[in-house]
Amino acid sequence: MIHWILVSTLLVVASCRVSDPPVLKTSNISIIYDGYRAPVNENTPLLVRQAFAIENRELAEPAAIIDWADRSHSTWDVFYATNRGIQTPTEPHRLHFGNELLTFPQYGHAHITIPTHQRGEDPLLTAPTKKWGFIPVKHDPELHPLVSFPLVERLDEDQFNSSLNDQIARSEFHDLLIFVHGFNVDFDNAIARTAQLGLDMPFNGALVSYCWPTQGGVKNYSSDEPINQQCVAPFTQFLSHLIDAVPDTTRIHIVVHSMGNRIVMQGLNQLKAKHDDKPIDHLVLCAPDVGVSDYRKWISGCQQVCNHVTLYTNIGDSALISSKSLHSEQRAGDASPPVVVEGVETIDCSTIELGLMGHSYYGSNPDVLTDIFMLTKQDRKADQRTHLKQETTAVGEPYWVFENHAPKLIYSWNFEKQAKTLENKLVKVTENLLERK
Repeated sequence: MIHWILVSTLLVVASCRVSDPPVLKTSNISIIYDGYRAPVNENTPLLVRQAFAIENRELAEPAAIIDWADRSHSTWDVFYATNRGIQTPTEPHRLHFGNELLTFPQYGHAHITIPTHQRGEDPLLTAPTKKWGFIPVKHDPELHPLVSFPLVERLDEDQFNSSLNDQIARSEFHDLLIFVHGFNVDFDNAIARTAQLGLDMPFNGALVSYCWPTQGGVKNYSSDEPINQQCVAPFTQFLSHLIDAVPDTTRIHIVVHSMGNRIVMQGLNQLKAKHDDKPIDHLVLCAPDVGVSDYRKWISGCQQVCNHVTLYTNIGDSALISSKSLHSEQRAGDASPPVVVEGVETIDCSTIELGLMGHSYYGSNPDVLTDIFMLTKQDRKADQRTHLKQETTAVGEPYWVFENHAPKLIYSWNFEKQAKTLENKLVKVTENLLERK
């Protein structure tokens, strides 16, 4: 009872931290992508070539999608590594992972179907029914399927390597995204969030989820901390294995949330002794539940193995304000004040993240999703993302804030049936233009 009273009190305090909503300009700029490549040649009219010849390679069709129904759902093939124990299997082709702590990683992949949803909306919380006025409309599973797992199976290391490398090879830029979840996330949620990032960010390369055995529930936060620490070794084993297994041309991006940052940052520090190069392209630290002293101790080692490191923070992050009270130390993801380290771009999301908890904006805020897309897929530094503005701390350290909303990201993916339809339309357009000549 005392525990819940403390949490409620801290949430009230956290809500008082949120500043008045700023007046942001609604972006009039849209970034439009269409992965379709029209079969143009020297006989194709100039108008058609101008319309179709530009290749939007950043958003070619995702390598991880195995089924696509634009208006209802998509099914993703997400690889995983986990040091969770397997529960007794009850379904064929569908493993279930519990909260048992293992000292080594297991490998596999999952097919997950997620419903079409508004960008940033949690697919696991998407309402199965819609309302017309006050009248509920019966849920139609064909038009709006619930999250489901047609397949969750283990792979041995060789199978994992082979299957993952095949997905990487089908990626336009040989991109690979590793997502590491935070506190109070079960295995299914971790896989769903990884697929959601692929759809909503959007990210069209290979997808890997690292799932560590958080025990779940706010009351288990304190018991999760030693478990989190014991996950550093198996995560490091997984990451070292993955780096050695994938081609050197692979662009590895790590997006990590909340308490998961402790695992990733320590793991990267252990890798630095093994690598003279920088095998990680982008390290994206979202709302780190990491004490500022540990963050400053570990960040240099992260920079030694990562080409780019970005820190996302928020002044109204209730979870981190609670953690600060518990640990008597500011957390790195708390923007009061922003934590700035040379060589790391700190992005303060306080002007655009005004939700009650303010903690999961990495996957729920469309502006942040677009910003991470422009960072990882387009390699744009903060000064090249025009919706950001540079500010300085009280001691003159530079960081970045959202001055405007990020550009609207409009994209279309064309799989076999859609591509054929577009090709037929293009042929007709070409024929009509040639007839006019």
